[in-house]
Amino acid sequence: MNKKLTFFLIGLLITVLVAIGARQIFANKHRETLTADQIENKIEKKYPGEVKSIRFSEESGEDLYIVELQNQTGSYEIKADAYSGEVVQLTQVKEKAAKPTTDQAAKGNEQAGPKTKQGIISLDKAKKIALSKVKGRFDSIDLEEEEGTLIYELEVETDKNQEYTIRVNAYTGEVLSVSWED
Repeated sequence: MNKKLTFFLIGLLITVLVAIGARQIFANKHRETLTADQIENKIEKKYPGEVKSIRFSEESGEDLYIVELQNQTGSYEIKADAYSGEVVQLTQVKEKAAKPTTDQAAKGNEQAGPKTKQGIISLDKAKKIALSKVKGRFDSIDLEEEEGTLIYELEVETDKNQEYTIRVNAYTGEVLSVSWED
């Protein structure tokens, strides 16, 4: 009798574990993805510019929306999680050349600093500024708005596996802060 109870409990435990495992494996298949319009709204709220295209993609088992965004500084490819809308990756595809302002033209084409007529410094310029403060490789870069000011937040990992966050004013190129995780 005791053996029967033991086998029954083991069988029940195995059944429960298999059911939990199957539920975890197929959980994403039952979650509803956001619509392209919802993704577009989230991207436009977070980043300045115009969404040119949105397409759904499955990369490495992840459901993503690939968004092409164009603004005054160039074209960007944004990969956003299809379920939460969180930006997974932001890549500048093409940088626009800055046109001189009338003040610059009047000064005989002198450089007027990192701020362009379009408003913000390029992604590449922000990367160079960050790397001048911390040597390493980029993990991610985000463009965020704080109190009406656009801020590049760049995450850099050093060779010693220490992660730094460098915040750069997107209009002036000024380094606002450098912080790291212990």
